[in-house]
Amino acid sequence: MEEYKIIQRLKQGDINSLEMLVETYQEKAIRTAYLVTQDKALARDVVQATFIKVYKAIAKFDPSRPFEPYFMRSVVNAAIRASRKSQKVISLEKFHEDTGFLDELVTTAENPETVLEDKERAERIEFLVRQLSPEQRAVIVLKYYLGYSESEMAAQLDAPQGTIKSRLYQARQQLKRLLQVNRTQPLVKEEMA
Repeated sequence: MEEYKIIQRLKQGDINSLEMLVETYQEKAIRTAYLVTQDKALARDVVQATFIKVYKAIAKFDPSRPFEPYFMRSVVNAAIRASRKSQKVISLEKFHEDTGFLDELVTTAENPETVLEDKERAERIEFLVRQLSPEQRAVIVLKYYLGYSESEMAAQLDAPQGTIKSRLYQARQQLKRLLQVNRTQPLVKEEMA
């Protein structure tokens, strides 16, 4: 069923239509929330609460607009708030595998010694990304995990595009600074929640 019709049915009080939206967006929403919160249970709670919030406010939603950006913005914002409260950090093992973002920060290897050095550097960068603020992690997730453009990120986070550019720049700069400062310190591996 097309999304417009689902939204219309929800507006008429058909709770079963919510199930269709859950089936469509739940997995992506949970992955997104997890990358920001690094807590599987918290991510599920964030997504569940966001679905309920959206259902309660559906009367105000303009069904001529796409639902996904509206919903994902709500998920990201809720995940940021939850992350601030729980003071958790992000685990980027799956993030690294899915996006190759960290590979962009590591030079391409040509020999076995370089491969080992690059792997160690990538692990260090993953460790350092965990130290970013929830807002910085959120823009990193939106940009490199979900593949959003800066204008899409601005719409998702309800922030000016200049703010998004600034957050991305600050996150990248913070990673570079942390990499320089922590170059010689041993990595402390954290277990995933």
